Amino acid sequence: MTNEKFVSAISQILSSMMNDQIPNMHAIMSQHFKMDLRQKDVKARVLNYFDRFDELVEE
Repeated sequence: MTNEKFVSAISQILSSMMNDQIPNMHAIMSQHFKMDLRQKDVKARVLNYFDRFDELVEE
């Protein structure tokens, strides 16, 4: 395979990926994934944090 064909094949593969449909994870995490520091029980706070993470991953 020549270099031009190789670059063309890679470009075709990359252009067909769903890059436009990948969500902005930084925005999602900063908006929905926050620890409730008002909760006094640290263990419960951390468990709620991880539960929320699981919910976000499932969405």
